[in-house]
Amino acid sequence: MTSKSKKNKKKSAWRKAWSVLWWSVNVLMFIVHLMSAFGGHVRPEASGFVSASSMAFPIVILASFSLLVADLVVKRKTAVVPALAIVASIKPILLICPLNLTSSIDNDERQRSFSLMTYNVYNFLNKQGDYPDDTNPTLSFILKEDPDIVALQECEYLSYYKKAHVYSAQSDSIKARYPYRFIGETDGQSILSKFPITDLNIGEINDGKSRICAHRVAIGSRSIVLINVHLYSIQLTDDDKGTYLNLTRGEAKGNIRKARANLMVKLSAALRRHADECRDIRRGVDSWLSTADNIIICGDLNDTPASHAYYILRGDDFGDAYADTAFGPTITYNEKRFFFRIDHVFYRGKIKPRKIIRGDVRYSDHYPLTTTFVFE
Repeated sequence: MTSKSKKNKKKSAWRKAWSVLWWSVNVLMFIVHLMSAFGGHVRPEASGFVSASSMAFPIVILASFSLLVADLVVKRKTAVVPALAIVASIKPILLICPLNLTSSIDNDERQRSFSLMTYNVYNFLNKQGDYPDDTNPTLSFILKEDPDIVALQECEYLSYYKKAHVYSAQSDSIKARYPYRFIGETDGQSILSKFPITDLNIGEINDGKSRICAHRVAIGSRSIVLINVHLYSIQLTDDDKGTYLNLTRGEAKGNIRKARANLMVKLSAALRRHADECRDIRRGVDSWLSTADNIIICGDLNDTPASHAYYILRGDDFGDAYADTAFGPTITYNEKRFFFRIDHVFYRGKIKPRKIIRGDVRYSDHYPLTTTFVFE
């Protein structure tokens, strides 16, 4: 065999090995993509890891699209693999990144509309430590945005609180703007409303870690049932959050085992708890509220779109206001690189969301979401 033949044979073997490797990367990514896309349909009791994989879906989407581009440049035949994964998972992709065109509200619809803000306010403390003009910036933001109804989480008071610079002037302004209020002094679930409200009991869960309460809101001749939700926290310590932060920076040395031991154990436990809480909410909705015309479930779910808790709570009968009106992805938690949308607005009945806006203020560790609804 000539030297040239040996070189050609070696080159051919290398190309074959590279081709097998490239196909393997695509097939592996295909499996990861589908597991992440549909992991939320798996009960966390059955597999905490598979169920939790739905949290990584936004990153997996980016990775699949990047691989598709790389395939088209490097080896076009393999592009069919990520393309199939993307097409097969288009529904969960549109939950993460909806593509709705904005629409205006005409005068007739405006007469039949109301706005709802959901906001985990961190007990009105400002993470930035800045209180301009000795006022509370969160309360100033709510007054400026002027939604008709405000569903608050982590709000245990609406009175004088020196640490958060909540004084009587601002508190009185809020009370004048929202004459109908429910302040959850023990669980932090609170409601501010321009319309009359009535407290409802739907089998409330209130153990200090998860909080669910319900109110009927009379809006003219119509009414809605508003369920304000704050599901169980993952209970991460500062050390856990530091581990996660290091992992996202690529500083994996010594952190992988720690993440597996701490983060996954706590995450799996939280997902199981979320599933139980959401089943309780659904039992209340499906029994006590089965005849209610219009229901909104909103708040801090501490869980992402396409998660198991998301699917339980939304069911087949609720719409997702963000997925149905927004354009592009967003996040509602803004701390420690936990870039997730964990605040949600679900709706059912003769109401339709027309727009949803995320407030870009970082006073709390959550961003507020304000949805404009129109009665049909």
